[in-house]
Amino acid sequence: MFCLTTPLVYLTYDAARDRQTRKLVNQWESEWRFDAVEGTIDFVWSDGAWIRAFRRNGFEIDDLIELVPPKGATTTYTDFVPSKWARRWPAEQIWCVTRRR
Repeated sequence: MFCLTTPLVYLTYDAARDRQTRKLVNQWESEWRFDAVEGTIDFVWSDGAWIRAFRRNGFEIDDLIELVPPKGATTTYTDFVPSKWARRWPAEQIWCVTRRR
């Protein structure tokens, strides 16, 4: 099991304004490099790219859970995405995979 930021977070991030938007502002690619404002580089894969990598390496997907917080939920990650945004669209996803024997 592991948790990732959803590609939607990267697609809706407006670097010039340093915030999430309700619009798609970045180009879609199945595997791309995202240069973050704070100087980090994120390598982002689509769900399809993850599925292909899992299959190539002998893993089966047991579940994919897209996380959307319930109304009234709080977080300590206030600079990740606005809570109002995260209640509309999933910002994180949990992959559950098993290695085939």
